[in-house]
Amino acid sequence: METSIFEDAVKAYTRYCQENGFIFSQPSERMSTVGRKYVHLENINGKLGKYEIATKKIIIDNERQT
Repeated sequence: METSIFEDAVKAYTRYCQENGFIFSQPSERMSTVGRKYVHLENINGKLGKYEIATKKIIIDNERQT
């Protein structure tokens, strides 16, 4: 069964949080944006990160990690 790009992004974000000791915050599909290169994950708390579709990796803004 195929998953959507948004679902792939959420799975990658979940793994990223687990591997880096971050508390997972569920992205909102309505607030997130799916583009050609990236999926920008957001929820009511703001931007969570972006998923690079080509590499299947999560990119987190360094400001949020401090």
